[in-house]
Amino acid sequence: MFSGITRNPTDILTSNIVRTLAKFICERCLRDFSERKGIFDCSHFITRANKRTRWDFENLSALCRGCHDYFGKHPWEHTEFMKKKLGEGKLLALIVRSERKLNDLKIDEKLVRQGLKIEWKRMQAEEKSNVLGAR
Repeated sequence: MFSGITRNPTDILTSNIVRTLAKFICERCLRDFSERKGIFDCSHFITRANKRTRWDFENLSALCRGCHDYFGKHPWEHTEFMKKKLGEGKLLALIVRSERKLNDLKIDEKLVRQGLKIEWKRMQAEEKSNVLGAR
C-alpha cells in the first residue's frame, strides 16, 4: 500500500525491522503472515510524507494488507488502535513531534539509516544464533 512516495533504502530497512519484530503477525487481526510476506506491510499512522516521523517506530505498525487498507479508510479506528498501542500520552507526543516546523527538527536520514543497519544486523545475528542453537 503506497501513496506514490518512492521507497528508499531507509524505508525498506525500517519496514524489514518492523515486520520482523512483529514476527509477521498482524497487530490488528493477529493472523500470521509469515508464509505471505508480500501482503504484510509496515503501516504509518502519520503519513510517510512527514519525514519527522517517517522512521519513528512509535509511528509504525505491522499490519496485513487488509487491516492496513481498513485503517486507511477508517482513520478514527486507526487513532483508537494507536491510543491502545502507545497510550494517549505517547500518541500525543508523536503527533506533536510530527507537527514541528522542519527547521526546528532536522532529520539526518543517513544517521537514521546507520542506526537501522546496526539494529538489522543485530536482529539477523540473533536469528541466526537461535536457528543454530535449535540444532
